[in-house]
Amino acid sequence: MNIANVSKSIGMDFDSNEIRIVQGKASKKGIIINKHFSIKIPREVYQDGVIKDMEQLSYIVKDGLDANGVSSGNVHAVINSSIIIIREVGFPKVDKEDIDNLIEYQLGDFVPIHPEDYVVKYINLGSFMDDGVEKLNMLIIGVPKDVVEDHFNLIKGLGLKPVVMDYKGNAISKLLNYGEEINNQIVKGKTLGLLDLSYESTTFTVVKDELIEVSRLIEGGIYEVIDIFKDKFSFSEEQTLDWFKKIADMGGLVEVHDDPKVEELKSSIKEIAAKIEMVVRYYHTREIENNIDLFVLHGPLATVNGMEKFFSDLFNIPCISLQSVEKLKFEGDLSKYGNAIGGLIRVNGV
Repeated sequence: MNIANVSKSIGMDFDSNEIRIVQGKASKKGIIINKHFSIKIPREVYQDGVIKDMEQLSYIVKDGLDANGVSSGNVHAVINSSIIIIREVGFPKVDKEDIDNLIEYQLGDFVPIHPEDYVVKYINLGSFMDDGVEKLNMLIIGVPKDVVEDHFNLIKGLGLKPVVMDYKGNAISKLLNYGEEINNQIVKGKTLGLLDLSYESTTFTVVKDELIEVSRLIEGGIYEVIDIFKDKFSFSEEQTLDWFKKIADMGGLVEVHDDPKVEELKSSIKEIAAKIEMVVRYYHTREIENNIDLFVLHGPLATVNGMEKFFSDLFNIPCISLQSVEKLKFEGDLSKYGNAIGGLIRVNGV
């Protein structure tokens, strides 16, 4: 595992509502983040991992970087999108040096894409037996080339140097594998279900023994709740987000009943949870011993008071909201900036 080791290494986590930025370096004691901030962006300029208005986005981000004293550095970008291909594929077992050639020339036989239109990387999840034949279990990550080029062109246009592109499920799993403790409790040896509860979607990643077992992007996020509140309660986006913060004063998500706004929020979360449950069932069916020991929530919606208990009650699995990671020095909201920090860590070649 390698970590960006210069003070101007920048992790840049792209979301449809904002871009979350960290600047940090590695030391013998771990990761040190010396600057963090977010840049709000209009909903229409960046959607589902696609830059819709390059000129406007460039202007907004440049203004935000200037306001926070960032003018140079190597950028590790972290993105997510429903058009990113993430598949677990069983390939014939070959020598390590032949894997790249196998993926380059035979990927189209296993995944319904035109490989020439994608930047494709992989994580080797180990081998398994299929009807007596040993195969390689590969997690394939394919990002459309135009998506990669647009992000890199944006970053270069800002006077920064793009060096790495990662996807959110991989970025956060690297961060949580960095130490043996999360929120001061030992998690080494546990199978973790990582839930990024964000604006357009939810990313669900299962990590076991420091390897990604399953990673899925699930439709549904804060924007659906915002749209419901706009239609039913005449709330603006800002009013809805402010109301999320007030749930703590009301007693928490689980404790409040008969409030129509709380019930709408619970209903939306249950719809997302039903889709997560399908992935959990799929993971359980792969191997009899497959179980998730702990859910780790992060992302904007994870900060709603009572969300951990709500998910724990739904799945009957212990649940925590991400607050700290061993060997990481960071003074901000880790639930919000975890993807950006994880993007600074390089592992598995993705």
